[in-house]
Amino acid sequence: MARPRIYVLDDEPTLPRLVQEILPHASVEHYLAGEMMIRAMERSWPDAVVCDLAVNRPREGFEVLQTIFTRWARRKLFALLVTRYFSPDLWKAVHRWGVDALDVSDLSLDGAREKLRRALARFIPETWEFQQHLMEVYEEEGFIARAPRMLDLLVQLEQWKDRDHPIVLMGETGVGKSFLARILARRSRTGEFLQVSGPRLAADVALFPVEFFGEEPGPHATRTDRARKGYVEMVEEGTLILDEFSALPSSIQAMLLRLVEERRFEKPGSGRDHLFLGRLILITSDHPDRMAAEGRLRADLWSRLRSYAVEIPPLRERPEDVERFLFLHGKHLTWNPAAREFLLHQYTHPFNFRGLRHLVERLTLEGVTHVGQDDVLRVLGGQEIFSAPAETPAPPEGNFVEQLIAWMVRESLTVDSLKTLLVRYLEDTRGTFDRNPALYRKLGISRSAYYRHRQQNKTPAG
Repeated sequence: MARPRIYVLDDEPTLPRLVQEILPHASVEHYLAGEMMIRAMERSWPDAVVCDLAVNRPREGFEVLQTIFTRWARRKLFALLVTRYFSPDLWKAVHRWGVDALDVSDLSLDGAREKLRRALARFIPETWEFQQHLMEVYEEEGFIARAPRMLDLLVQLEQWKDRDHPIVLMGETGVGKSFLARILARRSRTGEFLQVSGPRLAADVALFPVEFFGEEPGPHATRTDRARKGYVEMVEEGTLILDEFSALPSSIQAMLLRLVEERRFEKPGSGRDHLFLGRLILITSDHPDRMAAEGRLRADLWSRLRSYAVEIPPLRERPEDVERFLFLHGKHLTWNPAAREFLLHQYTHPFNFRGLRHLVERLTLEGVTHVGQDDVLRVLGGQEIFSAPAETPAPPEGNFVEQLIAWMVRESLTVDSLKTLLVRYLEDTRGTFDRNPALYRKLGISRSAYYRHRQQNKTPAG
């Protein structure tokens, strides 16, 4: 679904920021002058315009709207005029174009936001309104989903939440798969759920049928006096969440296939089928297509599941969600523009929300209040820092020194700047360098030579 495009005319950032907060799925473009916005409309027509009355001239917003509805009288457009200088004559003048004049005089920022939200509600199509509702519902549960792909994903999951078929949640570690599964479970059926670990079940293949399906009493049962309930019975009509189901061996996957395909299972010792009344949510951090190709996932099981699989995109593809996380959990910190830009568009987020949460917690513990890019790089430390370019050049051949020189040339580094980087590294390793012979071999120096260099240059040992 295409994102709605909204042009905002204002000489200050407050109005476009409010519009973006109210419609996070929209593409909001900010223009500081009416002429700039008119030229933009000649190139690409927006879905809506929001104009402040007084921009560079007292009635510039009104003049821009007059130009728009004169030149493009037959074009469909939703428009708002925001003003602190409201008058009945102004309202009559813009009303003939179908434009609302929004009086925000004598209103606080929160009051203006609420009035703007009600006005923009008329513009939001039904699907976007539904997305907005889901975004707020899931955010109340603690799950951030403001990126367009995430909003589309929530709509899809909402359509499935009360159906009997299983759901497969795929994605990198830390994107929130388990968290999302629990929210889905609470919002569907009875609201009851049970979450079990696939790797733990796979640790004892012989015991899996008993733990998962239960067993009837008998001479070979773990309990001879009474039946034992398995997870599929414990959940009753609720949701069973199976985490990292791809870790299960093929023999167990065959049992899972029957549960998915027929919604039936056999308890060890019973000799008869039982009906599964609940629903399954399966989670994996690996991609099932790759696992099936490698033989780690049964192809027949994946063919039954793939129609109900959704992939949660990584955080590096969701700058809107990074921005929202920093607002909700890092609002006590003042983020330098360079640090914010780095986190939004350059950092790869290898651990996704886990890494971002660690960053905020570490900065808070250290007492940092004004966060610069250096602070971010220092805390992130050994994580993969930068996004890989579209075409990553092959590493230069040769020994380590030749590779180092090639890297210095490529990055335009001087010997002094390299020395500074090495000193910082030695300080940050806190003794790791001293205890790691492989690093000495990699640098092509002896340990004694390093100690002599440290003494001569009075470089801290770390």
